[in-house]
Amino acid sequence: MAAPVLNWITTGDHLLRTLGQGYWPVAGVDLSLLAAAMIAGSVAVRLGRKARAAAAAAALRETAAGQGEAVHA
Repeated sequence: MAAPVLNWITTGDHLLRTLGQGYWPVAGVDLSLLAAAMIAGSVAVRLGRKARAAAAAAALRETAAGQGEAVHA
């Protein structure tokens, strides 16, 4: 997401300006980078949720196994 912002800061060509002027090469790259950043962010969120769920399930299994051993002892 930093590339379109840096493009704006260094060249003054922000996304709305390039879209308005029809400067499609720059607008296309900016839009592609923003889309890739959004996809990567959503994948990271989903993977984080799955990892937390798996860790919680493992902790629950570990706790249940520990309680089962205490009862048998």
